[in-house]
Amino acid sequence: MLDRWISGRKLEFNVTHQETFRVDIQHENGFIYRVEPTKLSLQFQHRLRLRPTSGALPVAEFISHPHPFTRLLEEASESIIEMALLLPSGPKKRSVTQIGVVSTTQVNDEDLPPGLKRLIEFLGKPWPKGLSGYSVRMTADITETSTYADRCIHNISRSSDDENDDLITLQFDYQRYSTSPTPLMRDALKREVASATKGALAYFETLAVGDMFDEQIAPSDG
Repeated sequence: MLDRWISGRKLEFNVTHQETFRVDIQHENGFIYRVEPTKLSLQFQHRLRLRPTSGALPVAEFISHPHPFTRLLEEASESIIEMALLLPSGPKKRSVTQIGVVSTTQVNDEDLPPGLKRLIEFLGKPWPKGLSGYSVRMTADITETSTYADRCIHNISRSSDDENDDLITLQFDYQRYSTSPTPLMRDALKREVASATKGALAYFETLAVGDMFDEQIAPSDG
């Protein structure tokens, strides 16, 4: 993979972390590749560089290209499968038992999806003026079948005492645990990654719509 990321004498990547059993490699396109003994991960962060100008201050410009989350997820899925297939198998034969999809977004009140707005309002109901700041972590089991179990870790936070207190950080970590390991074979990995990704996107959409957060009022007997 690194051989493809060299253009003439120019490296299109840099190693941002290296120790005995872990290495992080950041590509100019914004993806950060992390390899650990029992885990592979791929994260996207926009990259900037300062371009010198004549007689003036440097100008910041993007190296990475902004794309919708779904497109980045497709690219990440293809790359993570390629990474997995390049790992040495060893005598015990590597396999995959967990696949995760994480979405992290910063938004202001006006851009909050309706479902999450209702959730935050519900959390602030005990106080007349609602919440000025919060840090909430919730883990919920989503789906369980004979072949897998899904859960999601929800992290919602807003600081009340810094200069960016108008921004709300939303992080949703969707995890799928397989009841039987998936072998490191391309077709099997593509099938499992596609299935987990579909489940994650469907759940993120459900969160955004927010019907699950509507209060249920029991009918009265009278």
